[in-house]
Amino acid sequence: MKKLFVVSGVLAAAIAFSAAAVAKKAESHVEQSQLSWTTPFGPQGPQFGFVEGKMGDKKPASFFVKFPAGGDSGWHIHDEDYQAVVVKGTFAEQQQGEPKETLLPTGSYFTQSGKMNHRNGCSKDSDCLLYVHFDKGASSYPTTPEGKLVPPPSAAPSK
Repeated sequence: MKKLFVVSGVLAAAIAFSAAAVAKKAESHVEQSQLSWTTPFGPQGPQFGFVEGKMGDKKPASFFVKFPAGGDSGWHIHDEDYQAVVVKGTFAEQQQGEPKETLLPTGSYFTQSGKMNHRNGCSKDSDCLLYVHFDKGASSYPTTPEGKLVPPPSAAPSK
């Protein structure tokens, strides 16, 4: 009888856990027109439209990135791994030490390991649009081609 209560308790806990897992994340729909686009790296840099999360958070983040034709991210690193899909255009990625970039046409899927110096860019033929997801938080730090962090610009002296 005692065994039956233990088995029943474990079964009830498993069902409750499964129900909580299913109910954990609600459905979400975001149209391109609903995105708020930002240019954190200046007016000539890529534009980011976050669907979930934000830059610098340690939570999951998903966003679209627009690169102008011929645009280049410059060398940089991220704290965490990410996955991406090229939605429009021909995108390129190059890892530190690789002699040339890898071209990724529309529909390509690629991943990038965290803490690996790399650069990305868009072909001169047309603008690029990507969808990017970080499981553990989005970040980006500019570096030199050799992988040394580039210090942020110093603040202008006060008058």
